[in-house]
Parts: sequence; C-alpha cells; structure tokens
Amino acid sequence: MPVLERAGARLHYKIEGDGAPVLMVHSATSTGDHEWNALVKRLSPTFCCIVPDLRSHGASDHVDGALGLNEVVQDLRALIAQIDRGRPHIVGFSFGAEVALDMEIQRPGTAESLILVSPGTGHSDGLPEAKEMATRWPRSLRDLHSAKHGPEHWRAILQALADDAASPTRFFNQAV
Repeated sequence: MPVLERAGARLHYKIEGDGAPVLMVHSATSTGDHEWNALVKRLSPTFCCIVPDLRSHGASDHVDGALGLNEVVQDLRALIAQIDRGRPHIVGFSFGAEVALDMEIQRPGTAESLILVSPGTGHSDGLPEAKEMATRWPRSLRDLHSAKHGPEHWRAILQALADDAASPTRFFNQAV
C-alpha cells in the first residue's frame, strides 16, 4: 500500500485502475476499503480510483491534536500533488463529503467534479454531543481501527471531529 508522509503522519492509500482520477474520501471512523471497495470494483476498469485511509483511520497514523477538517484537507491536497494525475473527480461520504466541499471552497477548481453524499456543514446547532453519538455508533465502524490503534480509538476520532465541527471557522462562518 503506497504511503504519503505529511505533518508527522504516514497516510496509506491505494490506487486501482486507469483513466480519469477519482478520489474517494470516506466518512468518520470508516476506512477507504470498508466504504469504497464495492465502488472501486465497478469503477476501476474505467477510472483510476484513489482510496486513502484518512489520518487516524485504518492503516494511517494518528497524531495527537492533528485531526480535523483542515488537516485532512491539507493531507488530500498533498496526496493529489503526489499522485500527479491532474484534477480528480472527488466522491465523499459524510465527513468525507465535508472534506471535499471544503477543499473546493478554499480553492475552487481543485476537483474536476464533486459527488457529495450526506455532507454535514459543520454547523453545531442541534448536533448531538460526541458522547451521545458514541452510544449508538455502529460496531462495524468501531472495530475498523482496533488492530492498529486499539479498541477505543474510534472514540478519540469521534470526539476530535465533533470538536472540530463546532469550530467557528467552519463553512457557515467563512467569508466568501
């Protein structure tokens, strides 16, 4: 599995197929393979599928205090530059859709196209606390990180991303 080294973390990703690049960005506490494996199988005969494990997720490293939307955006910008296949189509789910949207808001033209599935907007009004969310978080997502990061790592991811979502620098508060 290829690696991108950035900001103290080794970020793992896979590339499968040829053609126009498609960057697939997974949701919080998921992994690239877990979320996108079936789609990669369908698209890889026609497209170059780029599937990272975001920082602190799956095979990628965790760096204390360095897990948030902006950090992940910078990771993916570095990944796009490292792969050097031009502007990718970007597919994101949930947190991954937020990342893709923020990349495009910060630098329009980063993506050839965006496919955003169930993006949040970072606006914290009415969002449940991370502790409350953790009581119903799916077991399948909890277990994805046990081998590399330990059985409770998913809680740290969830809390860090919940804190980041409540940040005043997110989408609704940016000047356009």
